[in-house]
Amino acid sequence: MKINSEYVTSHNEDPLITTITINRPSAFNSLTPKMVLEIGNAISNAQISGSRAIILTGSGKAFCAGADVNYLERHYRDNQADSFQEFMNDFISTLNIGVIRKIAESPIPVLASVNGIAAGAGVGLALACDVRIIAEDAGFVLAYSNLGITPDAGVTYYLPRVVGLFKAIELYHFNTRIDSSNAFDLGLVSKVTSAEDLPGAARSIAMKFANGPTKAFHEARRLFDGSFRNSLGKQLQLESEVFVQLTQTDDFSEGLRAFSSKEPPKFSGS
Repeated sequence: MKINSEYVTSHNEDPLITTITINRPSAFNSLTPKMVLEIGNAISNAQISGSRAIILTGSGKAFCAGADVNYLERHYRDNQADSFQEFMNDFISTLNIGVIRKIAESPIPVLASVNGIAAGAGVGLALACDVRIIAEDAGFVLAYSNLGITPDAGVTYYLPRVVGLFKAIELYHFNTRIDSSNAFDLGLVSKVTSAEDLPGAARSIAMKFANGPTKAFHEARRLFDGSFRNSLGKQLQLESEVFVQLTQTDDFSEGLRAFSSKEPPKFSGS
């Protein structure tokens, strides 16, 4: 099944995997409010379609170059300060709630297949995903300080957790371009591959997700995210509660059966 909106393409080469492609290559897949809504809708559709994994990628030479600065500049020039502030509040709220949180709270795993540059909010899109892989000639750059603004799209939440607080501050201050090799060394990505091999590598990883215990994946993600704001006692309590709840799932029963019979488990996500 293939679904096209103006700037986003969603298709299933395999019934278990939905690939969502940001498709505005002429502008390096930079974001407008309409695009943000389309990405959010594509993610929602994938989550309720029966897919068990999502691949998020871009078309052309970029993964996502962040917000469309030319679009923002036109609005800034044509509107008074109060109107522009309201516009930006709506834009960022839609991005944060309708896309970033939707990825982070997804009931199925989301893989970022970073095919080209990810800048600004594009970095946030990638970091919100469960796992990231990257093409050799791709990279990351924050780009915010050149505009005199601070990061959005969850960058200040995720980046310090991956690279450390002071490295994150440094990357923001100096707008350092992080190439694929440095991204791997910093832990931003789990795999580097050639541009030609990237789609196949993404599908291979997504298939492992799709064949895995997706309910447990989702609950583990919630536990990991929450661990940074919980005390040890609170985290141990949550771990215990979730663990016990998951023992009531079909996947746990299948995991026990497969372990006893020394066979690969066949998880259903239920």
